[in-house]
Amino acid sequence: MMYKRLSWLLVTIGLAACDSTSKGPVISPAVDIYHTTDDGRMVRYGVSQFGTLRFAGGYPARDGQWSWTGHITPAQGAELASIVKTGQWFGSPPTGDGADQSDTWEITVREGDSYRRFQVHGSPPSVLRAWAVLDGAGQARLQADLDRLPSADIGRLLQRRSAEAEVSTE
Repeated sequence: MMYKRLSWLLVTIGLAACDSTSKGPVISPAVDIYHTTDDGRMVRYGVSQFGTLRFAGGYPARDGQWSWTGHITPAQGAELASIVKTGQWFGSPPTGDGADQSDTWEITVREGDSYRRFQVHGSPPSVLRAWAVLDGAGQARLQADLDRLPSADIGRLLQRRSAEAEVSTE
């Protein structure tokens, strides 16, 4: 009985130690952006401080039910950090431009001991720049589908057009 408790204790300590270790160098502020529009689109990107990028679309995006996981580069992380800093997301969060109230952005950002959650309507420039970084990195989620598409073959295209031209002249 004592050996079971001791082994359970060792397993618990081992799991706790694994959870407390770093997952790598910090390359970005932790950012979660949930974007909704009046026409029903819902998209969420989340990036951890270690560069893990996650994506959710549609109704699962509301609850953060991620459908894809990838990574951002250190350069993209540095760009996000710059956007958060110059946009003053921790001081006075950005405001929308008022031109388009159909877009709603719910943002959570963490960096070190700083944390901020805010909502913005419209098209705030710093939020759009951050979204562009996340969306650009998130395009990798489509790569498996793109790889299955046939590649462009100019020779085959020219043969098909020649054959079509011969049929139309007959």
